[in-house]
Amino acid sequence: MSDEFYYFYHIAHMAKHFELGGCGIRAVLDTWILNHRCEFDSDARLEMLRRGSLDKFEAEIRSLSESWFGDTADCTPEILEKFILTGGAYGNVQNGVVLSRKMKGGRLGYLLHRLFVPYSQLKSYYPFLDGKPYLLPLYEVRRWFDAFRRDRKKYLFEFSENIKNDGNSEQISKMLTDLGFNEKG
Repeated sequence: MSDEFYYFYHIAHMAKHFELGGCGIRAVLDTWILNHRCEFDSDARLEMLRRGSLDKFEAEIRSLSESWFGDTADCTPEILEKFILTGGAYGNVQNGVVLSRKMKGGRLGYLLHRLFVPYSQLKSYYPFLDGKPYLLPLYEVRRWFDAFRRDRKKYLFEFSENIKNDGNSEQISKMLTDLGFNEKG
């Protein structure tokens, strides 16, 4: 794998974790290492990142890595630092809900996305459903009962986070727009 493609993969992998509510400190350190300890073609990297719509995200992460691990005292948005430091490598519920709300078109879009899963996903939960899409509504309801019985506290906490309207949510939403994470509907 070429250095440019590996760097693109690294940033895309970070963005995927970021979409779940976090990406971890080590990924930021890896970004710094890849920018300071390896030879690379910056134009080829930038072209790949642009085609993948990751150029804004990469620029902010690179700036953050310079601020944390480099010699520069870059002015990194505090909300980005807080998002990464509190989210961990796999994210946390609060960050994940705010991000999903942004990506799914608001509170209602997020709620509908969580309540109704696609047929392809539901049949992986319930193999009996394979080849019987007409049973989808019944199995959606069954999934709700199964999930609520199994993880009641988790779902109640998640839905309460969706209802919250604190300033942090608005700051995170603005940060996501600045990083190029747009609504997907």
